[in-house]
Amino acid sequence: SGNVTNAQMQQFMENSFAWLTQRDDLKTNTFKVAIAHLDESYYFKDESSVRTWLDAHYPGKVSYNVANSCDDAQLATCIAANPDLLIISQIANAGSDVAAIAASVKTALQQGIPVLYVHHDGGLTALGEKLLPLFNVTYQWDNYWKKLGLKAFDVTSTLGKLPDNIRTIQTMLTHFKA
Repeated sequence: SGNVTNAQMQQFMENSFAWLTQRDDLKTNTFKVAIAHLDESYYFKDESSVRTWLDAHYPGKVSYNVANSCDDAQLATCIAANPDLLIISQIANAGSDVAAIAASVKTALQQGIPVLYVHHDGGLTALGEKLLPLFNVTYQWDNYWKKLGLKAFDVTSTLGKLPDNIRTIQTMLTHFKA
């Protein structure tokens, strides 16, 4: 919503959509989005917020499924329809087969369908545990109590540097090679 984002964040999201879809014509040509497993609870209006954002930023150009119609077993059907983008979070329904959902997301990735994962809240659910490895992402912890943040972080300061745990592996491999 407008009270928690700024122009830079809006531009970042639009750039992300263009990069994920490999299209620079999203404002002028139609595209399809499949939306699955987003929350619509009292505190987390993810489903409706995503739809509102899409409509506001791509008016008349974006189409998407009816709410919850791509959840669970229906996700495979939505992926078979070859959307331009899949948006999914870690919210499963009661009785969801999280392994089957993850398998459908893996199929989407294998078919070249880009996936935008929206992490719900701070914890990790059973579905999140299955999805994050597909994106080569490792969950660390919830930042709710720690309240860590970044201000003016320069990513270039980390280029060419390895974390200690990786550096030790590199050293070991270098010794084996020698």
